[in-house]
Amino acid sequence: MGWLRCATGTPQCAANKSGSDSHITAIAHSYGTTVIGVAAKEGDLDVDDIVFAGSPGARVDNAADLDVAKGHVWNEHAKGDNAVNATGRFFHGDGVSRIDPTDEIFGANQVETDTEGHSGYWDYEDDKNKPSLSILNQGRVITGKHDEVTLKPRSDGSLMPSNWRQPLNWDD
Repeated sequence: MGWLRCATGTPQCAANKSGSDSHITAIAHSYGTTVIGVAAKEGDLDVDDIVFAGSPGARVDNAADLDVAKGHVWNEHAKGDNAVNATGRFFHGDGVSRIDPTDEIFGANQVETDTEGHSGYWDYEDDKNKPSLSILNQGRVITGKHDEVTLKPRSDGSLMPSNWRQPLNWDD
């Protein structure tokens, strides 16, 4: 049970965070997003932000079901990374429709990427000494510079889906 190990490891994060202004971000890739999703669903993650990359599903059908504040769930889906979420949603998605973090109804911030494939989220152009937009956006979340994260527009042009479910546990 990977989520159990993840959840039991976070008390150290909470202890380090207690009484400080530290900012803790959980970044997960592929099946790791499922592990993080389960831990956050149980309320045991104790982080400020969650970043999913190449997710097959997070075992919840809405970002509001994760243990972070509204607007602090981020999802990266690179061009050509379709096999994982197309098949993975049937095993790791949640609800009747097998929703994953790429779906608009999930409610995650959809982060712009410039990488390709399932393993390109951390690509770095050595010859140009330039990190990918995927890495830059992750760094912006990690450092709490949320307003600098480049988001993909939704199909209706907005940054939040029209059917976003306002959770009871998020206060504005």
